[in-house]
Amino acid sequence: MRASAYVLRILIVVFGVAFLLNVGLAAKSTSTSVNALDALSQAGVLAALCAPLLYAWVLRDQAKRLSEASAAREGRAKFRALLDSIAEIAVIVDSDGRITDMNRMAEAVFGYEHTELLNQPIEYLMPERFREAHVAQRESYMANPRRMPLGSGRELIGRRRDGSEFPIEISLSPIESGGDARVLALATDISHRRRMERERQETNSAAWTDEAVLVTDLAGTIQFVNRAFERMTGFSGEEAIGKNPRILKSGLQAKAFYDQMWEALRGGQVWESRFINRRKDGSLFHQDVTITPVVDAGGNITHFVSSGREIPAEAFELRAANDSGASANQ
Repeated sequence: MRASAYVLRILIVVFGVAFLLNVGLAAKSTSTSVNALDALSQAGVLAALCAPLLYAWVLRDQAKRLSEASAAREGRAKFRALLDSIAEIAVIVDSDGRITDMNRMAEAVFGYEHTELLNQPIEYLMPERFREAHVAQRESYMANPRRMPLGSGRELIGRRRDGSEFPIEISLSPIESGGDARVLALATDISHRRRMERERQETNSAAWTDEAVLVTDLAGTIQFVNRAFERMTGFSGEEAIGKNPRILKSGLQAKAFYDQMWEALRGGQVWESRFINRRKDGSLFHQDVTITPVVDAGGNITHFVSSGREIPAEAFELRAANDSGASANQ
């Protein structure tokens, strides 16, 4: 409300009260007759005298309120800027575990608008199967809040708006806000770390197998070979990594064979077949190979893992002779 309108309302009230008081006092006096004009005049004088004082008081009160509101907005803006400057996911919850604030990184990662999550329980951001257990953990923590930095082993599963899940590592820090106990939770998406750890375990175990193993990226560039691959092909790891598996191509298999292979692999299927490959020294060898697509948490193919065992020449010649004999008898 504007100051002038506010003052006008007060003056109307003052004028009305003064008028009624003058009329009432005059009516009680036996020597004075009730004169409405005099009562109106006196009430008007009183209102006129009060007007500047009231206006000054209202202006000062509104100025104070505006100043406090401006300071609050400025403080809020600074707090939001600070929260948004944090590189990790940042979510603030109250003592009941309800979300009171979050930064833009949290909005981007989880896929929610800021207003959609306000006053929601923090368990809203995790899969339903974990929510009940997390409530008990949260209540236990809030009974004795303490700082828990990243790397302290606190890991959870987050759930995005589209339902996809991802692993996160969190840190917790109690904060005071207007006398209320709140907690700042910082979270880091560790999907990439988990994927790298899994791939490293797979390649480490593959390094000791008798089968030749090579790992390529989506474009077919070799990322890893094991020792059996080096022994079987004659190519060292340094020579093979960064190259395409075409370095083993003998040229004795039709283009349609490789077209069918890539169609199956890019469709997410496992490919099993016999390859005629060529070693570094130019000699040929036969290999039964299985190629498996590796997918991430979102179902996207990221790598291909090939494992193959060499077929001894004697076994291959015997099989070829048997196949030839069977054809002749038909």
